[in-house]
Amino acid sequence: MLICSLLAAVHVLGCSRQAKPYPTSQGAGDLAAFVMQCVTNRGGHLVTNLVLPLEAKWALQKHPSMDIIEVPGDHFVEVQTFLRQAFGEPDADRGSQPVTPMGPRRQGVYNRRQIGAGLLFTGDSNQTYIQIVRP
Repeated sequence: MLICSLLAAVHVLGCSRQAKPYPTSQGAGDLAAFVMQCVTNRGGHLVTNLVLPLEAKWALQKHPSMDIIEVPGDHFVEVQTFLRQAFGEPDADRGSQPVTPMGPRRQGVYNRRQIGAGLLFTGDSNQTYIQIVRP
């Protein structure tokens, strides 16, 4: 739980002020395939790559230790669905966290012990975020 809160705080507040922020690139297309590619690029592994596509637009910030994907609008349920298809249910015995409410937001976590990389997904009615952290 502490890791989830820290990741959320880092995303919202940032680690520190930087002279140059990490570059952001825009993307559109199959968000599910894009996220699975980011996870495997960060050392993660899939249960299956047969997931339903999710057409969306997104912005990607690529940091040395993590990818942050921002998706405009409420796509939380769709993201939760394809993550469940790709990685299985979040397994608390392996450090993952099923979806829980966090004030007006919801969030879920896949621990690196379950999928090989850390993955936090959170969202509200305005935006959905996916953070992928290398082990």
